[in-house]
Amino acid sequence: VVLVKLDSPLLVSDFVRPICLPHHSTQPVYTNCHTLGWTRNREVLQRVELLESRMDQCANVSIMSVNSLCADSVYSMEDCSEEELAGSPMICVNGLDHRWTLVGVTNWRIACAAAGSQRPRVYDKTAPNVDWILTSIKEDH
Repeated sequence: VVLVKLDSPLLVSDFVRPICLPHHSTQPVYTNCHTLGWTRNREVLQRVELLESRMDQCANVSIMSVNSLCADSVYSMEDCSEEELAGSPMICVNGLDHRWTLVGVTNWRIACAAAGSQRPRVYDKTAPNVDWILTSIKEDH
């Protein structure tokens, strides 16, 4: 997880919105999970619906850790044609307070799946980093 300090505040728009951090003291059930990313020409923001997968599904996809989360696309679709870069969010609705929550940030995939098959995505969980995020934000003010 990386934090970036901006020189000026962002303007909230259809493409820029705040999101909640997870509560690391509780174990909510997340629903309605998605990842977002721009198309190659950066003209269209794409959304892919996700479901959490078993960790063994991602065993050959990336380097796994205790903070890893494995997820698959809900719908079978060709959602990329080459390696993905890190940084896309995994956002879900928190079942406790029904707010959109940043559950994870993409690690990376070795490569996309062959046509007609799926390859899961690996995310780094944000919950274990919430204390560090909040401390870093406070120290900067």
